[in-house]
Amino acid sequence: MKLGLLIGAGASYEVGMPLVNELTNIVKVNILKRIHLFDFKDDKNLKEIFIFKVKNMTNYEVAIGELENMYLENHSDILHGIIIQFIECIQLLLLEDQIRIKMFFSEKIKDYYGIRILYEKYKNINIFSLNHDIVFEEILRYFDIPYKDWFYKSENNNYNN
Repeated sequence: MKLGLLIGAGASYEVGMPLVNELTNIVKVNILKRIHLFDFKDDKNLKEIFIFKVKNMTNYEVAIGELENMYLENHSDILHGIIIQFIECIQLLLLEDQIRIKMFFSEKIKDYYGIRILYEKYKNINIFSLNHDIVFEEILRYFDIPYKDWFYKSENNNYNN
């Protein structure tokens, strides 16, 4: 018998990671504070559009999608660079959160013991995650459950690349 789990983005909330609306607000504040670090290559129109989208975003994922749609329409290398910077900013903010919660997480991780029970029963679990952090991978590591993330086509598919 096989088991599949869909892990929602809220799965990391219990250990201190933000929900999407909280992360969106954090991203908004940080990007607007550091807008001068984004390389618009003197494209004032693109800069205004980007600032408007960031100021008015209610979900950072939707904002990225809108920017990607704009890119697909006009293939602007400048916009492509801005999207990459935007995503990198989000990644760095998530990493900061993961560092911030480290002590809390080291205590709360024990509460996820149910994954070990499921692993012992099913031996092979397909986990589909909507998380943008690596908390669930840390949980699997803590309970000594082998996993593959399938991001790379190699025998050892974890974070070696």
